Amino acid sequence: MNIEEKIVDLWMWVDPISAYTQGVEECAGKVFVHSDENLRYFEKKADEYIGNAEDFVQEKVLRCIKLSTLFWEPQQTVSSALWGIFSYLVKEGARPKSMPQLLGGIAKNVEIDMEMKPEHVPVEIKIIVNNACRGLIDILNAIDATGDKNLERTLENLRSTCTKYMKIYSVKGLKKGGFDEIFPILEAEGERDIGRKNIYPHILVDMFDYPESYTEIEDKSLGWLNEELPHLNKLASEISGMLGCEDRVESVAEGMRKDVVLRGKEILGFVTKMREVIMPFVNEKIVKIWEGYDTRVIETPDYLLNFIPTAAMTPLNMLTDAPFNIFFVTTSERMSPSASPADLILTLVHEEYGHCVNFTNSAVGFAHKPRKIEIIDTNLNRPITEGIAFHREEEFLSKIREAHESGKKNKVLEAIGRVIDIEKFLLYEDLMVSMWKVIRYLRAIGDVRVNMHKQSVAEYVEWASKKTGLSKKIIFDQFFIFVEMPGYAPCYSMGGKSIAEIQNKKVNEGRDLVEFNTFASSRGFPPRTVYERDLMNW
Repeated sequence: MNIEEKIVDLWMWVDPISAYTQGVEECAGKVFVHSDENLRYFEKKADEYIGNAEDFVQEKVLRCIKLSTLFWEPQQTVSSALWGIFSYLVKEGARPKSMPQLLGGIAKNVEIDMEMKPEHVPVEIKIIVNNACRGLIDILNAIDATGDKNLERTLENLRSTCTKYMKIYSVKGLKKGGFDEIFPILEAEGERDIGRKNIYPHILVDMFDYPESYTEIEDKSLGWLNEELPHLNKLASEISGMLGCEDRVESVAEGMRKDVVLRGKEILGFVTKMREVIMPFVNEKIVKIWEGYDTRVIETPDYLLNFIPTAAMTPLNMLTDAPFNIFFVTTSERMSPSASPADLILTLVHEEYGHCVNFTNSAVGFAHKPRKIEIIDTNLNRPITEGIAFHREEEFLSKIREAHESGKKNKVLEAIGRVIDIEKFLLYEDLMVSMWKVIRYLRAIGDVRVNMHKQSVAEYVEWASKKTGLSKKIIFDQFFIFVEMPGYAPCYSMGGKSIAEIQNKKVNEGRDLVEFNTFASSRGFPPRTVYERDLMNW
């Protein structure tokens, strides 16, 4: 067995849930139990393989796996369990065959974590633990155990264990976990020091391979924010006059949703019809899509409704010859979903023509054949795929506006025009793209400031609200979910802006934009520095 095969085997051992999701059937039901003995053995093997690494990619993949496995905070086991079970439900339905084994392994890890409570835990971390535990219990309740006594027992055992664990990290006044409960607690009890200042720079380098320092991430993001805010506010002012609503970004966004609204089954129908015309448009104008591309659009099943309020995608079997994606669209009246055409198209562009195409083109080696260690699911993929999806929003807006200005017949514009005036749609889409840029720049700034103990979460939210005019609630809702995983939030803007910069350089040199994007979406998920080097050398 060569070193590359050993790296994949090590990854399968410590992250069997991801391996199973990617199509390694032998990992079904398996959980890496993080006992002291297992962790010592893992660290020994990781260090041994790092010493034997034959190139930079192998070393960086190993360092990513190592730190991702050894970095521990109280929320991580429960949170990873929640999304691991989610993946099983997506792949197998409401009653996965290997669920009892999976739940038993998760329960062992939660029991181990019960013995590991630090002397002091900041209230921010306690709140994240509580939110993760509630989410885990919710998804356990969605599993169908009818007539299966073994599954019933394992479900009840994990529920009970999770409830006990949540009590260890109890927070007075916290019941449901929304902004109205959490933010006053953070204002009263929040801390700047959440215990990450020393590890955060290592997370940026080893888990995500940022070439930027934390200072550069903050400075660049603040610069981009300052550039984007005038454009966003100008759009908000113009649209508020059309809608007769308050001249605030959030009021305008809400007014747009109410102006032309799709509800329930209309949402699924609209997404299905738009895919039929957008996919050929994207394939011609933005990025070529593998001819065997398989993304299945389905109505979100009841057992996943609490986790997909509007829409979401999941890539599956990416290590097999038959990779596919599932694109969930929520139409349930219980969730009261409603959305505007601009919302839905932006989501479709980001999730499908950003993420889905990226995962599939890479998995099959469409325009480039990545190594297996560049396909396995590690944190190294985050700045690449989030960057591609972030930039794709702006690319699509630019190309669809260009198509409209050409005056030529266009099926995408015709389909959109059946539900909303095209000029109005372009204006609305421009505001949505700009608003999400601002949110992602804010996330990156907050990630640095909170994890480097420059500001508490509450202080950061106060600053961001004053800086942008956005409400504390929207800033909190869009940022606090990322406090759980330091280093993730800047992936969107840092990765996306770098890809855009290299793309512009190549196009200015006379290279074809579609061909560049096809290579970029097929390159896989090496360390970001290697990825960007290869884009520059393309």
